[in-house]
Amino acid sequence: MVVIVANFSDYMTPNANDKGSEYVVNNWPQLPEGLRWYEVTQDRIVPKQWAGREPIFPWEAKVYAAV
Repeated sequence: MVVIVANFSDYMTPNANDKGSEYVVNNWPQLPEGLRWYEVTQDRIVPKQWAGREPIFPWEAKVYAAV
């Protein structure tokens, strides 16, 4: 399973650099037991509590893969 979040605009999550800022993606899929989210473009594991809630920056794309 792969989810791509792409922002094709100048929009940025308010206070995006603050740890508590979030951009919520509605209907984010649940992972099957034993899998975790990996953000491909930044080569990092995403904690389950942040998947689908990370801030977004202008002209940014994030690619999340279930691994």
